[in-house]
Amino acid sequence: MDFGFGELETAEFDVELEDLEVKRVKKFERLWKIGQGGSISYTKIHEGVSYFGAADRNFYAVDIETGKELWRSLDNEETGYCPPTMITHNGVKQLLIWHPTALNSLNPKTGEVYWSVPLKPGYNMSVTVPRQQGDNLYVSGIGDEAAWIKLDGKSTPEIIWKGKTREALFCCNSTPFIVGDTIYGSDIQSGDFVAVNLKDGKRLWASKEVTQAGRRDRHATAFVVKHNDRFFLFTEKGDLVLADLSPEGYKEISRFHVLEPTNEAFGRPVVWSHPAFANQSLFARNDKELVRVSLKK
Repeated sequence: MDFGFGELETAEFDVELEDLEVKRVKKFERLWKIGQGGSISYTKIHEGVSYFGAADRNFYAVDIETGKELWRSLDNEETGYCPPTMITHNGVKQLLIWHPTALNSLNPKTGEVYWSVPLKPGYNMSVTVPRQQGDNLYVSGIGDEAAWIKLDGKSTPEIIWKGKTREALFCCNSTPFIVGDTIYGSDIQSGDFVAVNLKDGKRLWASKEVTQAGRRDRHATAFVVKHNDRFFLFTEKGDLVLADLSPEGYKEISRFHVLEPTNEAFGRPVVWSHPAFANQSLFARNDKELVRVSLKK
């Protein structure tokens, strides 16, 4: 399956394989370690600092060279699963932390909380990355929790609208993607791939064609990556789809089965693993193998 390979747009994808220096080593040396009450959440590394949440309910900033703690903040009952996210608005750099009770904006240098907006997904599953579009953020999760928020620098933002059942887009496993006034993504309630008008929070269309989900397949998932004016969609069945997405509808251009879904969720086989893109290739994995697919012309 060959595609022309242009600039990719994803939520968090910063490093190409050719940028990594590979060396043959006989022994790895641990430079430092940090333990804060158990497991550590996804880590965001930015300008020499690692940001993460820990099982002791705090979020930390740590110098990646020395392991020195720079600050800790947001003592909460749980840290959730959402990766820390860096945004800039009105010239103010902000570290976004979405834990199971609120979306928070922090000063990345000090851990000071700029603002906090209550957003409580079901089962404490704050997972998907908030998506910024100019002055706005889209946040969504399980349990009818979706909101379109207007930013105001360091001040508390305004909620423009909150999603209504069977109208908005409620994502969990995969982060949605915004183009213009439309957001596209996998809706966990219906299992549909959905397009929503960000002006009013209402659906423009919904389709089961992307994931080929059954009528009752909740949480049917496709991971979304923009490629020039088209989209790569990697589905939970292990298919790579090239598609056009627009406010008018979904148009499939081609589909290729990359690998088998080897895990299980809700009684069906799934592969819930976001692919990576580098060296004009797609890299995808299940629980048994890692597969590389050429995307060259």
